[in-house]
This record gives sequence, structure tokens and C-alpha cells, in this order.
Amino acid sequence: MAMVTVADYLLFQGILALSQSDVAAGSPLALTGLVLQFVPLAAGFGLGALALYITARFFGEVPLRADTMWALNGCLIPLLYVKRFLPVPGVLIYPGFATIMMMVLGVFFTGKRFWR
Repeated sequence: MAMVTVADYLLFQGILALSQSDVAAGSPLALTGLVLQFVPLAAGFGLGALALYITARFFGEVPLRADTMWALNGCLIPLLYVKRFLPVPGVLIYPGFATIMMMVLGVFFTGKRFWR
């Protein structure tokens, strides 16, 4: 969860820099609005994919099947709620419905070779 918090913070700072450069260049903020809509979805997908990668890479004794991937999602969802209480600013990864659904899709799309 520490890696996700750092990534969330860096993405948040990048979006702030992007919005400031749009204002400085005099361009409309349409690009920033699009980014703010799609980056949280991509961040949720990436969170699920990262969790599966870390599980497969560092916890080889865990057999990755469909049931253990559901258990992985069951472990990640409470961590999203715990992350809300950290004093690190970040607004991209939060325990909303869309983030949780994209996280589940990230786990299962990345781990489709383990579904057997």
C-alpha cells in the first residue's frame, strides 16, 4: 500500500502541475478535466494489476487461482479505506465504486492466465 500511496501522491502532483501549465499557457482546461476523469479509473486498474504482480512475484507459495484472486481483492478493499486516514494528500485512489470495480478488473485481467 506504500507504493500505491506514493504513486497517488506523484500523480496528484503531476495533475496539479498540468493544470497550472494549462492556465499559464492560456489554453482551456478541457485536457485537465479529461485527465481528472480517466486517471482515477486507470489508477484503480493499475492498483489491481500491481497487487497481483507483487503477489505472484514475492509470494510464490500462494497458488494464484480465481478464488485466491477474489481473496486478494477482499484484502485490497479494506486497505483503500485505511489509506483514507493517512496524512498524505492524494485524491486519485479512493474507496469509490468505480475504483473498486477497476481494481477487480485489473486483478482479473492481469491474472487471466491463472484462472484455471
